[in-house]
Amino acid sequence: MRRLFQHHRGTPTGVAIVVLALYGAWISAYLITGGDVRDFIRIGTRFLAQGNHRSKVIRLDPGYHPPANQNKHARGYGYDGQLTYYIALDPSKARYYMDLPSYRYTHILQPMLVRGLAMGHPEAIPWLLVVVNWLAVGAGTWAVAAWLRRRGLSAWWAAIYGLWPGMFIAVQRDLTEPLSYALVPIAILVLESRERWRLPAAGVVFGLAGLARQTTLVFPIVYALWIAFRGDPEAPDGTGRGPSWRRASVLLGLSLGPYVAYSLFLLEWLGSIGTGGSSAIPFAGLVHPPFRPTRQGIDLVFVVLPALVVLAAFRPRRPFSRPGWLPWFLLLANFLANVIFYGNFYRSTYTSVSRVATGIVLSALLCLPNLSEVDERRRTWLVAAVVVSMSLTPLVAVYGFSNVSAPG
Repeated sequence: MRRLFQHHRGTPTGVAIVVLALYGAWISAYLITGGDVRDFIRIGTRFLAQGNHRSKVIRLDPGYHPPANQNKHARGYGYDGQLTYYIALDPSKARYYMDLPSYRYTHILQPMLVRGLAMGHPEAIPWLLVVVNWLAVGAGTWAVAAWLRRRGLSAWWAAIYGLWPGMFIAVQRDLTEPLSYALVPIAILVLESRERWRLPAAGVVFGLAGLARQTTLVFPIVYALWIAFRGDPEAPDGTGRGPSWRRASVLLGLSLGPYVAYSLFLLEWLGSIGTGGSSAIPFAGLVHPPFRPTRQGIDLVFVVLPALVVLAAFRPRRPFSRPGWLPWFLLLANFLANVIFYGNFYRSTYTSVSRVATGIVLSALLCLPNLSEVDERRRTWLVAAVVVSMSLTPLVAVYGFSNVSAPG
């Protein structure tokens, strides 16, 4: 596989176009065969009833019948994409049509971007939710491919990011991961551009990613800690490459500042701040009874165990002072945040767990320059982990659309 990728390195634009074309054909096939663009939203009739007509624009079109939830015990609840849709329609009144408003509102960038692009035309919002995510997948794939090519690696490795099953699910359900994680590799490209303005510019992009989904803030935190303790190897001049708390503070302040400020606003407005699915107890979500093979079992086989293998395989053998440890620490931090301290495994399904693992996939790709240090035995395990974790992509692409035909 490595030799194949070395001979066909591709270009970032070419890889992004292929990924966009695959998604475009997939989306078009569903719509052409009778699907409705509003099916992507997964509207839940129970949340609409909960709102009690407080908003004039958040309402169900009488001619549209939203699909049923596949879980017979949760019919009518829909999925998280509806919450983004409601915020885009009516930012001030959407809180009446959702669970956990203080948490749901933290993912504010995507709905407000879509609302702005709609320019007062609410009927355009369902289409724009799909288009924005479609373009975001392409942009994220391009940025990962460009980063890999800078290091002499094949741009085609970035297709793993673009075709990750969790990414398909996010596009299929109008979720926030495509936009939020597209901003992360873009910020990394800016941070490593060697331009003098790169630290504040990267901080701004990381800050936008945090407003799209707070789990992306793992990346600037690790980069800032590395700059503070180990130095800044990408500084444009030799004098600024040593450890620097000042540089780290600039990056961290601009990255975390928007999310902190916005959270304080939500605290004042809604009275609380949502924490999402995090848990202070390691592996709380995995050991929480009862163990359900169709939930935790699938998550373990297709997400957790492959992530552990990748984490072990990419551990650098070089001295700790070498920069090769930085992407590994990114991988470790994402594994801690999205597996070890992710408390929702016991009640989440693969549709949510695979999405929170997007940060693990991205940081694993950033470890590829260390592939030369991976011995043959670990490479075999690494290939097996990739094959297992990616094997659900065809199933996700078909199954995700197959359960939206029945109205609920």
